[in-house]
Amino acid sequence: AGAATRESLYGARPTRARYVRVVATAGAKRPVALREIRALGPREPGFEGSRPGDGSVGTSSAAGSGSGGPSSDAVAPSSAPGVRYVGFTAGGGLHNSRPDELARILDRASGLGAKWIRVDLNWNVVQEKGPTVFEWGPQDTVIDAILARGMKPIVTLGYTPAGARRAECQASSTCSPAAPAQFAAFASAAVSRYAPRGVKNWEIWNEPNIEQFWQPAPEPDRYAALLKAAYASIKSADPSATVISAGLSPFGAYPATSATRTNPVKFLEDLYAAGISGSFDALGTHPYNHP
Repeated sequence: AGAATRESLYGARPTRARYVRVVATAGAKRPVALREIRALGPREPGFEGSRPGDGSVGTSSAAGSGSGGPSSDAVAPSSAPGVRYVGFTAGGGLHNSRPDELARILDRASGLGAKWIRVDLNWNVVQEKGPTVFEWGPQDTVIDAILARGMKPIVTLGYTPAGARRAECQASSTCSPAAPAQFAAFASAAVSRYAPRGVKNWEIWNEPNIEQFWQPAPEPDRYAALLKAAYASIKSADPSATVISAGLSPFGAYPATSATRTNPVKFLEDLYAAGISGSFDALGTHPYNHP
């Protein structure tokens, strides 16, 4: 990341099986507590202003799942100098929430001053019935509810329907796609549907450097091919979109590698060796800076 846009994470705190993270500029002098979220500002326009293809703006998020909402225990704020972006990660199950649960989750996030929500758009759910069938309904509900509250979604595209999985890992939706072009076609369809509603930020997969989210094992070359294909299809559908590389999971000290996990810096080096330069606008990372 460039010096002018380098960011660091402060203030991770567990709340109902997920983490609240406050993203601060590199000039911040101290951690930002949860109680300070209400005082954040000034609020920036967002990732859309990053320069295409240079990976100049870092993004960060926390892995989590389930339908529980952000904590409502915020107290009186104090000043929080240097903070630029604040948001929540909603995990992969938000589309399964009842209407009252969804409203509660998003109202609490909005009430805490959040302007960003990272949310999964699950390929395996949308095209569960085959490559010619798109079931957008639950995803529409989530995206529209986020936008109605004035928040910006960072949409994570991922997880493979049965008919598009590789032969080595047919049993799991975290099996990597057999053909990047199939995933790219889904990405294009998603952007074509949601860009007119104002969705501009698209993250390509989640934590492909660990087996949990990329089966049968981490493969920088294959993820690089997926990112390149998705970038081209998204930009074709919406040239003003911001494409974010997958947030990488922490693992070991550089350059640790095992059969199932790769250190994120090592994985990123391998991605650059595989030619990803120019195929993303922002770099995703999951530092998990737990206190």
